[in-house]
Amino acid sequence: MKQIYLLLCLLAIGFRNNNAAPASETTDSNRQSVDYRIPDTIRPSNYRISLTPYLLASDGAKRFTFDGSVAITLRAYSANLKTITLHAKDMTFSGTSLKEKISGNVITISNQTEVDLITDKFSVNLDTALKTDIDYVLAFNYSGKMGDDMEGFYKSKYTNAKGEEVYIGSTQFETHHARRAFPSFDEPKFKATFQFDITHPSHFDAISNTLPTSVINITTNTTITTFKETPIMSTFIVAFLVSDFRGRGDKDFIVIARPEAYDQTEYAYNVGPKLLKILEAFTNYPYSTHGLEKMHLAGIPDFAAGAMENWGLLTYRETGLLYDKSASTLLNQQRVAGVISHELGHQWFGNLVTCDWWGYTWLKEAFGRYFQYFTTHELEPTWEMEKQFVVDQLQSVMNMDSLAGATPLSDPSAASPDDLSRMFNSISYNKGATILRMTKHMMSESKFRAGLQKYLKDNEYDTTVPQDLFNAFDEYYTGLGNISSILKDWTEQVGYPVINIKLTNNGKSFTVSQKRFLLRSDAGDASLLYQIPLTYTTDVESNFENTNTKIILPKSTSETTIDLGNQTAKWVIANIQEVGYYRVNYDDTIWDNIRKALVSANHGKIHELNRAQIVDDVFNLGRAGLLKYERVIQILEYLKSETHYLPWYAAFQGYSYLAIRLGVTNEKYFKPYILGLLDNAYKSVGFTYNQTEKRLVTYCRANVLSWACKYGHTNCVKQSKDIYKSFMDESKPVEVNIRAAVYCTAIREGGEQEFNFLWNKYRGENVQAEQVTILTALGCSSNKTQLHKYLDLILSDAVRLQDRQTAFSGTYTSSAENVNMVWEYVQDNYKKIQSSFDSWSTLASIINGIASRFTTEEQRKSLQTFVDNHKTEFGSYASTLTSALDSVAFNIKWATESMKPFVDHLKSVGDSATTIPISTVLVLVTSYFVAFLFN
Repeated sequence: MKQIYLLLCLLAIGFRNNNAAPASETTDSNRQSVDYRIPDTIRPSNYRISLTPYLLASDGAKRFTFDGSVAITLRAYSANLKTITLHAKDMTFSGTSLKEKISGNVITISNQTEVDLITDKFSVNLDTALKTDIDYVLAFNYSGKMGDDMEGFYKSKYTNAKGEEVYIGSTQFETHHARRAFPSFDEPKFKATFQFDITHPSHFDAISNTLPTSVINITTNTTITTFKETPIMSTFIVAFLVSDFRGRGDKDFIVIARPEAYDQTEYAYNVGPKLLKILEAFTNYPYSTHGLEKMHLAGIPDFAAGAMENWGLLTYRETGLLYDKSASTLLNQQRVAGVISHELGHQWFGNLVTCDWWGYTWLKEAFGRYFQYFTTHELEPTWEMEKQFVVDQLQSVMNMDSLAGATPLSDPSAASPDDLSRMFNSISYNKGATILRMTKHMMSESKFRAGLQKYLKDNEYDTTVPQDLFNAFDEYYTGLGNISSILKDWTEQVGYPVINIKLTNNGKSFTVSQKRFLLRSDAGDASLLYQIPLTYTTDVESNFENTNTKIILPKSTSETTIDLGNQTAKWVIANIQEVGYYRVNYDDTIWDNIRKALVSANHGKIHELNRAQIVDDVFNLGRAGLLKYERVIQILEYLKSETHYLPWYAAFQGYSYLAIRLGVTNEKYFKPYILGLLDNAYKSVGFTYNQTEKRLVTYCRANVLSWACKYGHTNCVKQSKDIYKSFMDESKPVEVNIRAAVYCTAIREGGEQEFNFLWNKYRGENVQAEQVTILTALGCSSNKTQLHKYLDLILSDAVRLQDRQTAFSGTYTSSAENVNMVWEYVQDNYKKIQSSFDSWSTLASIINGIASRFTTEEQRKSLQTFVDNHKTEFGSYASTLTSALDSVAFNIKWATESMKPFVDHLKSVGDSATTIPISTVLVLVTSYFVAFLFN
């Protein structure tokens, strides 16, 4: 993600399991003893489903419910079975029957159990055992509710051009929500075909995974749409939509959205087919042969995830699909292209071939995230997304993967809804894609692609486990070591290593050793070792283009000596273009010479990705206590001459953490220091966008201006205020790519007039990407009364549920001063917050986010008191609060013991009496935040 604080990444999981069950139903002890899975001794082969949703006011008491019937063809694969167990949730049954499919003989049902409120399982018990050589049809009649929680078959609304509220019906079934639309075997392994008919208002259309076979008006106001049978697929990628949306395109590729957003669908329609063709070439498997005949991309007004890859009917949050160049940034445009690539990639990796269980979520999400960058890069090479991947994805996940609670990519023990939510985190997405990228560089592009093509052909319409992928790679791997063994290390073990390099023999060789990297010594098993594909260059070679693996470091604590031949090196830089998933530390001699190279002309010809790697590594080596802060400060001084986006992006992430840990007391010393480092970069980017400039220059400007204005750069603040004033007084739009910085600065420096003006713009805005930018900027207010009023607005219906957590987090990440103001509000209004989100989990996540910014003992004691008084109300989610307390204590201790050299350096930089306290935070294009929610 671009232009968003690293700690916001912690919120990326937020809405996957938004509606927590009552605490009494989800205790830790219950989870340990509960079996959430259903037996695979009975398997479905086909579902015939009829649905009638009630969306209109004229439907009276039935509004926002639906009636349904389903006939499931199934077969027993074990003898003597007299119980059929499947899933359902939030539905009322009105009839159940079972018969032999061919003969029609009715099978007597002895009873049907109630749906278990924890596991969502229920059973149909029979008088006689099922035969194993015939198919049966199990049928249910039922009714369900269409909630507004964005799960299952739910309602979404928008306001049309006439000012009328319009309700539509949409779906989100991943991971375990198909059971809320129809009784089902709701696990990925239970693949089947599906046939739908949907009865709906005639002024609405119904679309699903496949094309309609018929659309019949059964009354003046009612239509029934019947769809073709789907290919064999899992329940979680079934989808349907009942709406009055307007479509752009023909029957093969169609982009649809609410009519008022039709103009915003043009970019997606233009870019989508091109990306699809690139993926078809990559996979050597045309989409047209999947059996769906068409592709719909639908922008849904209310959508919890970033997007969803339903086969043939991709659904998106509007920020992930719609683009308006007058209101959307270039980063928004990149996001749209990237999210389309991500979801299109899933049509092969996730839909055609599906992970056998959610414990292997990375088998699809790693590919989605990989294609998000590298397929889009193939279409738009000037965006340099192959380089952005490193700072966006690889570096951002490394912190999470070096803290307590990190889990491996493969975790077959995942079972509960909370476990499934956890699997959709940065480990599955970012780390998974990083391991794929590392594998590509170990194998070569062509062999990597050939292995994936074999994987698809060998497993089409089936489910897989990681070994199936490794076996396909084995067929084509000719590199060092055994690829299957290497990948098992990286997917079954948690974490990653730091390698330590020392020059020996007067620079004619070097030694390298490894150790697991942990940000806290108590954060995990420090003894883990990895097979590491090592790449490196020296000042003599200075070859930053050769990313081929030179040696596989063994799983050993011993030093490995590498001979440099005839070279006499002053420095070695390992992990070329950061193609490997590891950090690098060096001896003092190498660090000294790297520093000299960085401050020399053209940064010693060190590649910009390796400069970003060095910046990211030194920040985190310092944080982990593996590099003295005196050395960290010394190396980072080179940033005074740095103007490239990638190293500065890494720097902003590192300084974000340090700025938080400084707290209100010490933050005034940080201003002259960071402004001094930024001076050259600020002069380089300025305020003016040039249409011929590189994308990364535009992105760098957004970052630099936000940081410069945040820390009171006189010119930056003045220009932002002047631009905003022209916006208010003359309706002169702010250039889209700097709006986040300008809006935030104006709100921070202004008063009620500036706030109300931007709030009113939010209320009338038709582009969701701009709405999200506004919501975050409004959190920059430093006035307590105004901030608390804004928090009330966030929790009201004025802000969509999907945007509330982002808006809420913007208020406490916007400044150190705001942390206490927001924490005070939370303590007084925690029940209101819980009610607004309908989730104790989300409330706990918000408190955890606020607590991550605590820097004083007084704040820790305040949190302790809150936890002591209210932990029973949180049920199992009290563990999040307990973890927050532990983190606060550690952070305070760490800052006291580790940051003194940094603080002393800050105090020496300039006259602190002239500094201006921090009152805002980096507020950038926060619509990219939902990139972690991608499916």
